[in-house]
Amino acid sequence: MPITDGYSKYVCAGCGKEVFLGKEDKTQKEKWKDRKRVNADAVDESNTLCEACLPSYDALIKKHDKEVSDLFASLKKGA
Repeated sequence: MPITDGYSKYVCAGCGKEVFLGKEDKTQKEKWKDRKRVNADAVDESNTLCEACLPSYDALIKKHDKEVSDLFASLKKGA
């Protein structure tokens, strides 16, 4: 089997799915997204997610964003 250059390995941080995509695989590449965040220890994280796991991750982050906003709002009120 020959060695083929020009491919990138994508691994989903959620389900562990692995694919190899070349520069011509633009449609497939668009289905994978990198999400950056800062964890509770103030450490930057970057996660690559497939199209199946991305909606669950995004929903969780939106929920956490709302919880943080609610916390700050309650702190401003002196609760």
